[in-house]
Order: sequence, then structure tokens, then C-alpha cells
Amino acid sequence: MIESVRQASSKPIGAMKSVVLGVCAAALVCACATRKESQSEQIARKLNAVRDEVTRVVPDAARRQKIQATIDRFEGELEAFDRSASEFQRSLRALNADPDAPRPRFEELIGRYAAERKSIRARLTRIHLELLALTTDNEWRSITKREDEAIRPEDAAKPAGSAK
Repeated sequence: MIESVRQASSKPIGAMKSVVLGVCAAALVCACATRKESQSEQIARKLNAVRDEVTRVVPDAARRQKIQATIDRFEGELEAFDRSASEFQRSLRALNADPDAPRPRFEELIGRYAAERKSIRARLTRIHLELLALTTDNEWRSITKREDEAIRPEDAAKPAGSAK
């Protein structure tokens, strides 16, 4: 009797295990088949949303063209920042893998990266201020939402928004 109860109760559990394993396997296959978007592709996608917003809200063609050119420069700086950060990470990993690496080499690497980062940030700030100067208050309120999304990492919480 006890044996028949065990057999009866194990069949639904065995079936459930099969279903769960099947779902997990399908999820794993999908995850492996999906190509993750690179940082550069994310930047381009997000800045295209900014460009689309500019096209939508800036009626003056000459100003719109200047704004689009400024966004192109902004994109170039964001890509330079991404390349700089990636190169820093590679160099730091390589240096860290060397047990004989002296502290001054670490300090030099970190100092160079900090200086480059500061320079890029200054250029991004100048370009941001140019965008501000090229837009009206109403245009900026609309555009800034997209710009904010463009410079935030994918997994960061989105803030409430900002105004000019």
C-alpha cells in the first residue's frame, strides 16, 4: 500500500520536474542565442532617440541641423569615454595579473585614466551647454529627457526628469 502511494505521488512530481527542466533549458537556449548589445550600440540607439526628439520638437531647420551636428560630437565623446574606460580596465587587469608590478605603475595608469576622464567630461559638459544654448526652454524640456536616458547605464534607475 505504501509503495502504491509513493508511486502515485511521484508521477506528478516527476512530470513537474520535467516541465521545470524543459522551461529552464528553453530559457538557457534563448539567453545564449541572444546577442548582448555593445556599449557603442547602446550609445548610438539612445542618441538616435535624442535625434528623433530634436526632429520632432525643433521647427527651425537651420537650428535643428546645428543641434544634430552637436549631438554627433556628443556621441563621439561618449564613444571615446567608453573606449577609454575599456582600455583602462584591460590595462588594469593585465597589470594586476603581474605579481611583480610596482605600485608606481598602478598610480601612473590610474592617473592617466583620471586625467583622460576629466578631459572627456569637460568636453561633454561644453557640448551639453551648447545644446542648451541652441534650444528654447520648451524644446529643452523635451530633449533633456532623451539626453538623460542616453547617458545613463541600461540598468540604472531612471530619475524623475530635469528642466532647463
